[in-house]
Amino acid sequence: MEGYVAFESLFSTASNEGFEASNKKNEVTSRLEMKYGGESAYLFLTPMVSMASLFTENEEYRYTDDAGFHKNMRYASTSFELAFNELYVHYETDQYRVRAGNQIFGWGTADVFNPTAYFNPIDMRELFFKEEETNRYGVPALSGIWFADRFTTELVWVPVHVPGETAATGNWWSVSPDNYALPVELGAPESRGSSPSDYGFGTRVASTVSGADFSFSLYHGPDRDPLFLPESTFIADNGELTVLLEPRHPTVSMAGFDFSMAMDSFVIQCEAVWSPNKTGYIPQDPENPMEIVFPFEEKKSDYIAFATGFNWFVPLADIWEEHGGETVLTCEWYTSHYTDSRIEDPSISDFISVRFEDDYMDGRVKIEIVEVVDLAHTGSLFYPSVTYDFQNGFSIECSYAHFNGSVSGPNTPQSVFTYFRDRDVISLKTTYDF
Repeated sequence: MEGYVAFESLFSTASNEGFEASNKKNEVTSRLEMKYGGESAYLFLTPMVSMASLFTENEEYRYTDDAGFHKNMRYASTSFELAFNELYVHYETDQYRVRAGNQIFGWGTADVFNPTAYFNPIDMRELFFKEEETNRYGVPALSGIWFADRFTTELVWVPVHVPGETAATGNWWSVSPDNYALPVELGAPESRGSSPSDYGFGTRVASTVSGADFSFSLYHGPDRDPLFLPESTFIADNGELTVLLEPRHPTVSMAGFDFSMAMDSFVIQCEAVWSPNKTGYIPQDPENPMEIVFPFEEKKSDYIAFATGFNWFVPLADIWEEHGGETVLTCEWYTSHYTDSRIEDPSISDFISVRFEDDYMDGRVKIEIVEVVDLAHTGSLFYPSVTYDFQNGFSIECSYAHFNGSVSGPNTPQSVFTYFRDRDVISLKTTYDF
């Protein structure tokens, strides 16, 4: 057994807020990794407990507005959450491996956006700021891998649909478009049933040739990425006529591949998917709200998504002999498009992400600088952080998130970063690993 306990506080940098009002989150998180059994047969689980709004009465950070259990055994209330993103039994031999229970499938090679990661929904309640091991939900599944001499074949069956999550309305991280004639509000994520039409199926064949890792995959089932469909209008609590966006998960079929290869200090990687039947919607003229018909018309189209990038392990020691640490520069480009031009473009597309990582003092000090740019809608995120590791289990991290973007016009889609242009934050986090 191993794990960590962390305490994180989040502060808004808005100059017109006092200290108490600027404190948007105080959260304690504990995550364990537990394995019981032998080498070939065991039980593996990763229970994670989170408690927010400690020491404050701030309601701008809530896990959910609808307390209860979810289909993957996750329980959430406004200020408490218990999740088992991995909880499965494992059995393997020299020829095959079988797992049953909550699982996370690490398909794909890209660092930020993984179009071939079909199964695990994304936790978007804090945009891009969730830790990598916690930003995807585990799904109840039966999976198996057959190990052949030159390749492996993996089969996955997900009998229960689990949707992703977005921040509750009014939450600090909730997306609130402010440039439309009518206000917009997100509804609750669609949770499909457990009939055969709601199952998810996938297969992946992977191999290594001349130092290059590659795989081909197929998937059929509920779309991992929600379609935010303008469903209807309603009268909000403040009396305004508001448009309701319903997160839908229509059935989709996809074929994909991924590739990764190391060349000296470079690791290049790419992955792509094609779908003949991904669902989108046809936009209407927002300049004439009285003529808009709800719900918007849904339509299926061919669809492609592609991510490519590299990791460069910078040989800084060749220039600075006393450096002693590891320096990595990561760059990635992601794009996604419907081939039917009548369909509204995906909200996440044409993103470039750059990450620079370096450490000093025998790994005690780690610096990370992240820049994410939305090329389609002119917005960006600048996210530097500094971590000091006491090398006794304790570490302290300080980070800053700066959102940049301006509204290009009324009633037009904007970058998600534009909607957070007044919500820069500082985060302080203390972690104890054991």
